[in-house]
Amino acid sequence: MSRRAVRRLLVTLSLATIGCVAAIPALAQDAGTIRMVVPFDPGTTTDSVGRVVADGLSKALKQNVVVDNRAGAGGVTGSDQVAKSPPDGRTLVMGTVGTHAINATLFKKLPYDAMRDFAPVAFVGYTPTLLLREQGIEQRPRRADEMTPFNVAELAQRAKLVKSSGAQVD
Repeated sequence: MSRRAVRRLLVTLSLATIGCVAAIPALAQDAGTIRMVVPFDPGTTTDSVGRVVADGLSKALKQNVVVDNRAGAGGVTGSDQVAKSPPDGRTLVMGTVGTHAINATLFKKLPYDAMRDFAPVAFVGYTPTLLLREQGIEQRPRRADEMTPFNVAELAQRAKLVKSSGAQVD
């Protein structure tokens, strides 16, 4: 890892820590239970991370933080519940790039506005995403410089072909 990358990582972690510490007094105002909505099923990455964050918040605030899984519509169902909850800081959502950015391009009309209806508390982390295919196909791994570049539309078309016909598209 280069020095620049390490420096960038340290700055990001520092800012995330400051964000979490700054949020604690606002959440600690009322000694009631905090509800953390995870807009995905139990056992997903967002759920696992949400439970770790909820546990840490609970210990730091000395309050109960309850994880409430509200899956549906790619995270829209749970996010909408939080958007419509009273703005008292007692209801949080484990938002993702999907719930707060990508869904705006996938759905014609969302029941919430990600920019208007939510206030950021802290950056929690990110997860890498991989594009994989089924095993069992005899083909040597290709180097990146051997792969034919294609755009997202071509990738989507290839995925539709494979799904509909069961054929392998290379």
